[in-house]
Amino acid sequence: MNRNEQPESQRRFFRVGYPWPGRPERHLHPHQLRDGDAFIELMPSIQLLGYQYSQLIMNYRPNGGGPDPSRDLALSLNHRDLLVLTTRPPLNDVPYRHKRVVDRSGSWLEKQLFRDFRRYFNHCSRHEVTLTDDVIGNVPDQFKNRGCLDFYMDAEATYKHSCLDGEGSPARFSKRLSGETRSQKLRSAAFLLHTPGIIWQEDDGKPMGHGPEILLAFGMGGTIGLVWAYLLSKKHPELLEGHRFLMAELVRDHPLPSNPINLSFADHWKVEIIFDQLLPLHWHPSGGSGTVTNDAGPAKRSLPAKAL
Repeated sequence: MNRNEQPESQRRFFRVGYPWPGRPERHLHPHQLRDGDAFIELMPSIQLLGYQYSQLIMNYRPNGGGPDPSRDLALSLNHRDLLVLTTRPPLNDVPYRHKRVVDRSGSWLEKQLFRDFRRYFNHCSRHEVTLTDDVIGNVPDQFKNRGCLDFYMDAEATYKHSCLDGEGSPARFSKRLSGETRSQKLRSAAFLLHTPGIIWQEDDGKPMGHGPEILLAFGMGGTIGLVWAYLLSKKHPELLEGHRFLMAELVRDHPLPSNPINLSFADHWKVEIIFDQLLPLHWHPSGGSGTVTNDAGPAKRSLPAKAL
């Protein structure tokens, strides 16, 4: 059987890998990809959900003037498959203007994924995340100011300011989220999005058919994303079950360690769920978003990490 052929009952998962940043004229090798260790941390829990690993999909720029191979590959996937991304999607990264950018490829597959992600994110770059109005409308009132966040650009990737007030409206001035200082508590944001299945679309918005489910798990820095994958898989694998859009805060008392032997330093980090919105989103065929269903309840849930 060809590797791309699939028995009716088989559920496959694929890693979508983003290359390290490089100059357009610089050739990157296939091993130079981001966030592979975060993917490795998630693999055992994904396999326990009944998926079998298939292959790596490298999100390179299409060769100029030639066919885009990502289109045919994407259209060969079906609703039983799962695409896994552990890199922050660079929806609004601007090279040479922003620091710590993730390079967009402009591939057919990436454009399809971005169209889906924009149902949840109005803005997503290393220094800022802004959620859509539909999502913010279903966030518990006391956490609506998490709907628009600025982040420090160092490895800690902690909150800097919120650009929303406590009611989810634009704030006149950027506000700190609490009275805590960075020396007291370090808080970073992490996101988990598991969609029930993407709908491929032509450039004019015409539906082409159902594609795979998407699992996106990322933090606002490389190490934060790695720890988030570790905590999801080792401590809270139940969050990988079902379709949801979730924001968590990773809270710790101490800065990231230097040269740790493993990830056990994060065992005592606290995972606080800011919102957990069960999907699907109900959207119009044209791609406009509609009402967010939220059966998870309005209360914030606190999930303290358990000792191994």
